[in-house]
Amino acid sequence: MPGILRSHRRAAIALAVLAAAGGIAGLVVAVVTPASYVATGTVFVATSGTSTSLSELPAVDRPIGTAYSGLATSAAVLEPVITELGLRSTVDALARRIHATQPDEQPVLEIEVSDPSAAGAARIANAVQDRLVSEVSSLAPTSPGQTVVLRSVRRATPPTAPAGPPALVLVLLGALAGVLMWAVAAIVVLIARTPTPAPGAPAPSMF
Repeated sequence: MPGILRSHRRAAIALAVLAAAGGIAGLVVAVVTPASYVATGTVFVATSGTSTSLSELPAVDRPIGTAYSGLATSAAVLEPVITELGLRSTVDALARRIHATQPDEQPVLEIEVSDPSAAGAARIANAVQDRLVSEVSSLAPTSPGQTVVLRSVRRATPPTAPAGPPALVLVLLGALAGVLMWAVAAIVVLIARTPTPAPGAPAPSMF
């Protein structure tokens, strides 16, 4: 009986140690990983004739909107943004932090920008929006009485929380990983300690 109690005590201590170690590892990951904030702005993609009202502008086809989404990460758009905001970044580095997509069946482009600060993410997203609208107006192909235009319909605002899981979630995931490690180790030990029946010996009865 004392041996069984000691065995259970060791198992409980191992479980607590592994869960604590996993939780600490999750906390370390949360602390050392830089916070990243994501701000999103939206522009409406349309064709314009003589109308100046946003509600009267017909939406463009999806292929046209998708083509202009790639312009958001081009040097033509990002170089002026870097200069205007005084960013210490290259065009390629900034482009990796920007995602411009056209949601299915919607005549809009959503511009997402990630940055270590919430205000910075919103500021860059709005600058990219403005420059994209300006660039499209000078590059868009025209036909008699019609041209492709972009109109800003939603300005980016500073996000209230960083992207990614909060620190508490990482700590809990780490602790769970520790518990799973303990369970695997316990199964391995149990299998290793189970005696192998001698050849020809009858299997133990379940009843």
